Amino acid sequence: INYESRAASQRVKSLEKAVLSAKKERKISERVDQLAKKFDFQYNSVIFKDMTSRWGSCSYENTICLNKKLTLLPDRFRDCIILHELLHTKIKNHGSSFWSEFDRMIPNAKQLHREINKKYII
Repeated sequence: INYESRAASQRVKSLEKAVLSAKKERKISERVDQLAKKFDFQYNSVIFKDMTSRWGSCSYENTICLNKKLTLLPDRFRDCIILHELLHTKIKNHGSSFWSEFDRMIPNAKQLHREINKKYII
């Protein structure tokens, strides 16, 4: 294989990877919408970023930002992180009311949250 065909092959693989990633992100965005409707949350938009220290965030304008690595997590962990960020659309801190409400949505939410951070390094 010559250099040009190897480079073309790498570009095709890179494009295929980007398309697959976009499909996974779209599926997660749809899940955010489903969970928001189920638990009556309002959010502006969902964006994906490469993050090095967190799984997600929620701005004061209720934009949900999710780590691109979320696509690699099992569904139950992914839903936990999505619900965590959606809850921040109503409660902007991690006080006792946040964790009480989170436990109402997901039993043992705090324990599940710890499990995610223990098993998966960002």
